[in-house]
Amino acid sequence: MNRWQKITGSGLASLRQGFQGLTSLKCLSLSFANCEKITDLAMDNLSQGLQHLTSLKEIDLSLCNCYKITDTGLNYLTLSLRNLGSLLDLSVYFGGCKNITGSGLANLKRSFQDLTSLERLILNFRGCKSILDVALDNLRQGLQYLVSLQDIYLDFSDCPNITDAGLDYLRQGFQSLSSLQRGSLYFFDDESNLELNSKMTHNGWSHLKQVLENRKLTLDLSCWLDYV
Repeated sequence: MNRWQKITGSGLASLRQGFQGLTSLKCLSLSFANCEKITDLAMDNLSQGLQHLTSLKEIDLSLCNCYKITDTGLNYLTLSLRNLGSLLDLSVYFGGCKNITGSGLANLKRSFQDLTSLERLILNFRGCKSILDVALDNLRQGLQYLVSLQDIYLDFSDCPNITDAGLDYLRQGFQSLSSLQRGSLYFFDDESNLELNSKMTHNGWSHLKQVLENRKLTLDLSCWLDYV
């Protein structure tokens, strides 16, 4: 077993304390991918630590396959962002976290109000099979505050419970991003098999594509869709 897989939430309490002396830190990259003992307690400790890093410009955080994390843990993380108003680049990876439904993104609306300088956003929920439309609704509500956002990458592939309603929430969110220059969306492996692999339909997907195509034409932006 990889020694990092033995990390538990209580162990991150030391990290929380250490962050108190790093108030000038500009960039933070942490990977706890495949640490199966990471729980919501770890997210609470991590989030309390992040609140001290008020000079951060960039965060890259991987929690892929930490399957014990729930919406409660996601909620802790989103709340901690409120003190990071200088953040320019935010990348968070929750791929494979099967107990996340997306309701934990409810605090994004409030957190993103304080991230008006954010220029790049990556959110990866690939394979989070419990993700529901509420995740995209919460994301939509938060996106409207990211007035400086230029680049966005969203991965909801292999999330079979997202429906056309979720796509419509995302469409509304993209319409509010007036500064957007680039975007990548991942929802499925093959567009021709869309209706076989998810609860989305070609009709719902086409509405979202139309918004991006219109943005490219009317605002001379280079938004695109990528398929993996």
